Amino acid sequence: MRLPLNTMQAAAKSMADSMRTLQAEDIADAVLSAASRPAHVAVNEILVRPPDQTR
Repeated sequence: MRLPLNTMQAAAKSMADSMRTLQAEDIADAVLSAASRPAHVAVNEILVRPPDQTR
C-alpha cells in the first residue's frame, strides 16, 4: 500500500513538530567544551542531536 504524498508530508511535519530542536547555543556549547580540553586530550568526534531523535 502506498500512501499519498500529502499524507506522508503531514506525518513527517507532525513528527518534526513534536520533537525538541537544538539551538545554535547548544552546538556552540559542545564545540567550546571540546575546544577547551587540556592539550593532552584529543576530541576526535562530537555527535550532538536532540534527545527525541533516535537515528
